Amino acid sequence: MNEMPMTPHSESVLPVDSSRVVPIANETYPKRPSVLFLSWAFPPVNAPACVRTMSIAKYLARSGWKVTVLTPDPVVFRRVENADHVEAILEKEGIRRVLTGHWLTCLIPDHLKCWNAGLGWLAGGVCRTMARYFGIEIDAGWSMVVDRTCTMLNPSDVDVILVSGPPFGAFGAAERLSSRLGKPFVLDYRDPWTGNPHAGQQASPVLIRAEARLLRKCAAVTIVSPSWGEGLVKRFGIGSKLHVVPNGFDVDEGKNVRPHEFGHFAIVYAGSFYPPKRVISPVMAALKRLKGSEGTESREWYFHFYGEGQEHVRHEAIRFGVMDKVVLHGRVTRTEAVSAVRGSGVTIVITSVLDDNSAEDSGII
Repeated sequence: MNEMPMTPHSESVLPVDSSRVVPIANETYPKRPSVLFLSWAFPPVNAPACVRTMSIAKYLARSGWKVTVLTPDPVVFRRVENADHVEAILEKEGIRRVLTGHWLTCLIPDHLKCWNAGLGWLAGGVCRTMARYFGIEIDAGWSMVVDRTCTMLNPSDVDVILVSGPPFGAFGAAERLSSRLGKPFVLDYRDPWTGNPHAGQQASPVLIRAEARLLRKCAAVTIVSPSWGEGLVKRFGIGSKLHVVPNGFDVDEGKNVRPHEFGHFAIVYAGSFYPPKRVISPVMAALKRLKGSEGTESREWYFHFYGEGQEHVRHEAIRFGVMDKVVLHGRVTRTEAVSAVRGSGVTIVITSVLDDNSAEDSGII
């Protein structure tokens, strides 16, 4: 086993295929309470979830906590951005980041590097089908790495264990670590788990029981919206354990991103789609009406889409006859997306286009 001395912002890396155990204890700030933050999604990975996880780490550190983030090495992810900038933030805020490997990357092929073509795609598909059948969480490979990485931790090294999901496999890892160390663990929900309104199928009874057990044993729960919190209370009766911590705008980020100069009135949508609940169709219908009401003195405008659903947007734009007013940018960095939002005249947010929405649908932020 190799050990590395750690400063508050240093990194320890477990190679993807390594079975080494890396101790993450450190006494740099012995008087501050220590939180071990298990976060599968964390910058510099390019994913919406990373906005919340970075904010959690940063503002816990500013509130006097000694923060250690345990997260997969960015080299296993397909999309990363601004790695040097992230390192500078971690150093400035005094946040330690411990990087691990990741097993079973084929369970999350859209986000993780893996053999996903030809026979690799077929083999991965079989693995994913079996995982769904047996109720195995897609991040099971990382949860196993977390267990091995934390073997050397002692009760004096950690005061609280915090874990953010989805994916939710690490919730179980937090429970196991909590049981071994005798320390409380806190669950952070960025999305519902077994009650997700966008899930393709109903969660299995085994998974629902697992969530109920974790909620019963945890010390506290944070979630992004009141309606999603109400859903958890109604289904699991967690009561005073629940705390709503909404996603918010980070002033520090806004200072560093300049508004994009479109040169016209820009209507911007930066996000994803979940048919049939979250689709662009009503927006295209509104653009058709706007285009039809234009006069000779109307100011120039265009609709700009940032994201991976280009074919859906193109199809609906053509169907409504507004493709000449639509600009498709594809997937971009978060900096570009925030710049576009800051420079827009109108920014569109879609939760659900259906008339009959559940509280869970309305709780998307």
